[in-house]
Amino acid sequence: VKGSNILTEYYSAVRADVPDDEDETTKLNIPFIDTVKQADRIYTSGEALSHCLASTMRDVAEAFGEENVKKFVLLRNTTSSVGGCEALGETFIKEMTKRGMKVMDTTDVKK
Repeated sequence: VKGSNILTEYYSAVRADVPDDEDETTKLNIPFIDTVKQADRIYTSGEALSHCLASTMRDVAEAFGEENVKKFVLLRNTTSSVGGCEALGETFIKEMTKRGMKVMDTTDVKK
């Protein structure tokens, strides 16, 4: 659960920005990541592309290893950046596509 410790900030859904050594819930959520890693394709979406989604995906990508980053598909038409921070969202997309992430709209997903 994101934000379970009021003493630290959570941009990422899988770890606190500053983990608390005495609170395991603030550390990287390895069981969740191991479950997600089993998928062949991982569609991602959320708010905000510039901050929370970017932080979460970066954390998961680091735990996954480079080869597994290719499993990510960002559903571009289902997310947006914080107003005024669009450049951060675009930087994140460029960074992750270089690592193998794909970008598409929901209308492009095959059933």
